Amino acid sequence: MKVETLILLMLCATLTATSVYGAANHKLHSELYPLSFKSPAFFNDDSPPVIDKVTIVPSPPQPYEDFDLYIFTHDEESETLTVVVSYYVNDEFRETIHSQQVNETTWKATIPGQEYGSTVKLNITVTDTAGNIAFEVRTIQIPAPEEQQKIGFEISFVELSTIIGLAALIVLLLLLMRRMST
Repeated sequence: MKVETLILLMLCATLTATSVYGAANHKLHSELYPLSFKSPAFFNDDSPPVIDKVTIVPSPPQPYEDFDLYIFTHDEESETLTVVVSYYVNDEFRETIHSQQVNETTWKATIPGQEYGSTVKLNITVTDTAGNIAFEVRTIQIPAPEEQQKIGFEISFVELSTIIGLAALIVLLLLLMRRMST
């Protein structure tokens, strides 16, 4: 096998590595993605794709409710090949999700619902056909459930004691008045 052929074969794939940091250890997750020769700029493209916007629906996600992550991306010189989201819950790696392409510039990943009070970190990696990478991190706090709506009003112990004392006094006076009238 010629050296030129070997180099060309090596250029046909890119290695996307996502570091995964745990509280007590360090892991490395990597995956191999084939490249496309559709882009005329394949050999000249050294510009990474651009992540224009990331939208979370619903925002903020409610406890135990799946939420969608829409990643809007483009690349001036070649095509976006993959959009991968690795997510962590309370600094613990959970899963790497391959986003689905919605249209030419939009990708969607669905993140499973998490319990209330959780912190979800989203590592978004966009790779173009030339192997260039764009990376963005988003953090979402899953809100605690709304306090149950209180009916009525709050009252302190002193106020409650005063009201009970006055009610007891009124009952006692009514009983005395009833006895005197008989």
